[in-house]
Amino acid sequence: MTTLILGMALGAVSLWLYGKIKELGTVNWLGRILYLSGLISLLFGIETFTGSMIEHEAQAGWMGLGGFGFMAVILFIIGRRYGIREKQDGERGTI
Repeated sequence: MTTLILGMALGAVSLWLYGKIKELGTVNWLGRILYLSGLISLLFGIETFTGSMIEHEAQAGWMGLGGFGFMAVILFIIGRRYGIREKQDGERGTI
């Protein structure tokens, strides 16, 4: 049940973030692949953490979450930098 609630919360946050990113500009194919890879990496980190905690291996859980979480952050940053073509001022509606 906890995994279901966590998945629904993560999905809702992902949709909200995707909407915020679309406001900045168009997301090209590279950005979509990088964001999807980052999301999958984050999910692997959460799965590793929960699985290791169930097996009473706290250090392995935190290391897995840290490693996969760090990789997710890097992929999100690269996706933000190279995957979004930002709108110009005239396209946003500002003068």
